[in-house]
Amino acid sequence: MLNYPPELRTTRWTMKDDEGNEHSECPAEYELCGTAEGIIALNRDEPERYHYSARLENWPESFLIIGQGGCGEVFAINTGTEDSPVYRAEPSSGFSDPTIDGIDAYFDRVALSLAEFAENLIQTYKKNPYFDGQP
Repeated sequence: MLNYPPELRTTRWTMKDDEGNEHSECPAEYELCGTAEGIIALNRDEPERYHYSARLENWPESFLIIGQGGCGEVFAINTGTEDSPVYRAEPSSGFSDPTIDGIDAYFDRVALSLAEFAENLIQTYKKNPYFDGQP
């Protein structure tokens, strides 16, 4: 958390719903959690929190969830390797067993490093038509 890129907190998009209510989000709130408390909460073994999440079944012990998406997917790193890539597990990943089927059946690699993942998130948010450009 000491080297957490500030742009992950300040790069955000904002949109209004049909009733005029604003919804705003930034990567630090979802895909790459911006607090230690948030990461701890994501990694607690509380199945009721995950409904359809990939976290439910056969989760490799060395994998740490670092963020989540809005559709049940989670982002994780392998703490058992130095300079781990960032992986995504979709909700349907729970039907695979990484100890039998292999990690590739369970996870998709989405970035070669945390730094690349962070930069990709910032660029993705900036490309969003609802990017507000406000710090």
